[in-house]
This record gives sequence, C-alpha cells and structure tokens, in this order.
Amino acid sequence: MYFQQERAFNTAMPYGLRRIESVRTMLTKSLTALVPFNTQEILTPGGICYGRNAVTGNLIIGLRTSLVNGNAMVVATSGGGKSMFVKLEILMLYLRFTKARFYVVDPENEYAPLVQELGGEVVNISVDSATHFNPLDFKYDKATKIPPHVAKAEFVLSLCEQIMGKEHILAGDKSLIDDALENIYKPLMESHYTAPCPTIKDLWMALNNQRDKRSKEIALALRIFATGSMQAFAQPTNVDMSNRLICFNIQSLGEQLKPVAMLSMLEYINTAVMSNERNDPKAATWVYFDEIYLLLRDSLSANFLYTSWKRFRKYNAYATGITQNVQDCLTNDTAYAMLANSEFVVMLRQTKDIDSVVELYGLSEPQRKYLLLAQPGEGIIKMGNSLIPFNNPQPKDTKTYKLLTTKPGEME
Repeated sequence: MYFQQERAFNTAMPYGLRRIESVRTMLTKSLTALVPFNTQEILTPGGICYGRNAVTGNLIIGLRTSLVNGNAMVVATSGGGKSMFVKLEILMLYLRFTKARFYVVDPENEYAPLVQELGGEVVNISVDSATHFNPLDFKYDKATKIPPHVAKAEFVLSLCEQIMGKEHILAGDKSLIDDALENIYKPLMESHYTAPCPTIKDLWMALNNQRDKRSKEIALALRIFATGSMQAFAQPTNVDMSNRLICFNIQSLGEQLKPVAMLSMLEYINTAVMSNERNDPKAATWVYFDEIYLLLRDSLSANFLYTSWKRFRKYNAYATGITQNVQDCLTNDTAYAMLANSEFVVMLRQTKDIDSVVELYGLSEPQRKYLLLAQPGEGIIKMGNSLIPFNNPQPKDTKTYKLLTTKPGEME
C-alpha cells in the first residue's frame, strides 16, 4: 500500500467504498497484533527461545544478559512447570555459551540427570556422602594479592556464629580465629600455593593448640564438625570443582547439618563467582537456587542471597530463584528486595497467590485469568518492561523431555 495510502485509508473507512482491488481476510487474533501497544514482542539477537507469544504466536527470543540486571525469579504453584522451565534454560544456555559456568542448589535431587548427561559434577552433601568439597579451599589471585586467612576470616566467623549462636560470640573471637587461620594457611603460602589447602579439622586443631581458654571453647564447638559425626565439610575436596556445571544436591541433609552446609556451599559459590569474573570477564556465571524459601529461613544465608542479588551483576553473574509461593516473597523483606531487583520474572500457573501476583505486577483481568487457568508450561514472562503471555509445550516422546521432567512415570 506504499503508493496507495489514501485509497487504502478510504477503503478501511466505514462508508462502504472499496478503492483498492486487493482483498485479505484477517481473523481477530491476527488483527489484534496490528493495534499499536496491544501486543509486545521480544526478539533479542543471540538470545534463546522461551516459547511462543500466546497472543501473536511469534517466538520469544530473549537474553537475560541484555537487561539492566539479569537476575530472575520463577514462581508457580506445585506442578506448574517451574523445574522444566529452568532446566530448559540451563540446557540452552549451556549449549549456547560454551565458556559460561553454572551452579545449581538442588534441595530435591531433581537436576542430577541433566547435569550428569551434560558431563557436569553432582556434589552430594550429607553425613554419609562419598563426595566432599572443602569450604577452606583457596585460589590465590595475583591481581588482588589478598592472603587466604584474610579472605576466609568472615566465613569462619559466620560459621562459628551458626554453630555457637550469634549471642555467644565475643568481641575478641575474631582475633583468635584470625590467628588460627594464619597458622593453618602458613604452609600453603610458604609453598607458593602448591601445598594442599587446610580443612576445618586443621582449624579445630589450631584453635585447640592455642593456650587461652576461649580458643579451646571455640574448638570444642567446632569439634563435632571437625572430627565428630558431622565432619562432612572437614574433608579435602574429592570432586572436580573446576567443572563448568556443578550441582549441589542437599536433599539428604539433616536439620542440624543444613545451616552449616548452606553456609559452606554459599561461600564456595560466592568465591567461584568472583574468581570466574577475574579469570574470564566475558564468560557469564549462572547460579540457580531451587526452593529458595529454604535459604530464606536462615538469616545468614538470606543475607547472602540479598547481597548476591545486588552484587552479582558487577561480576557478570546472574542469580535465579525458584519458589512456589509469591506470598512468602512479599512478606519477607529479603525476598521482596530480590523480586524488586529481578528484571526477568516468570509467572507460571498461580492459584491461591494469584491476587498477590496481580497486585505486584499490575496484571489485567485477562492476564489474571490466563495465569489462573494456565496449563504446565504456560504463563507470563516479565522481561524488563515487557509482560508477555507465553506457552512452551514440550513434546513428550523425546529423550530431552524424559531427561527434564520430574513427573512420576515420565522419567527414564
């Protein structure tokens, strides 16, 4: 119609005149796509596919790294397709970016088949596990030149707070811990970082050998984790932590060991994120926290999450939280701040929390109904300022589907 604008305009007007010969039938769904601002599309060059736009049928091609911050939250009721969505994203990002690194916190042992199929490392964390990673592992950085006892002091102090209770930590304890750390890391530094890293057992021995009474009290509190029945984190690392896809399986953790395990695991992830950025600034790091409400229960791990959602962007890292209940996020200050700092939000099927979601993101009545009646794999994607209803059904007769699904009877 480039040279027939006036004729086309008069043909479209409701006075019954046809000034052009071409005739085209359009259904309502196709016509709505022509109305300005009625539909939104996401077609980011170099992105990955998140499904189809439920209004126009076009593919949604997005990339979280192109947003102001690439942090994400995936919320849905049980069975809404959260795990399938996240696993598909991990699979596509892993294949698309061959230098990117991935860390998955897996409380329900759902990600192991995918990680193993991709050649990743599954670290089973429990009292009787055969796999171990040492939270006192240290990799020297020539750029910052920070000594190991300085880098690990805050973690060990937090560990003691977790074991002894914050109210029982005295003002001078940090100095005692710092002295013990300097002693156990001395052989490592003298070897120019070729000797094995010390463990929590070494820290316990160093504190116990100090002559003052308070050091022995701290050592006594650490003993059960150093030589006792909960010494899962007092062993040298025996898994390949250099793998670019690592899954921490914490399903078998008991309640007593869980806070210490969370702290040790998050310390490793935090160190890895900063180390990855220094080694290769262009390679992104993706961190996934499934059932994130488990981490929000503890103040120390909740504080780590709060800091991560604000700082990860500076290290070319992107955090993703997965949860069932939006209401828990709205009533928890830390979780609410994480939602506010997430430019990418995936809302799958909602039931009891639907009104909270509507209020939080200003959804319209049709969008509310779409979420309420959504089938697994259907929902709304918020990417930046765009809110797009989508569907992403997966054929069930493929090896990929059987690898990703968590439904009983469908897994291999």
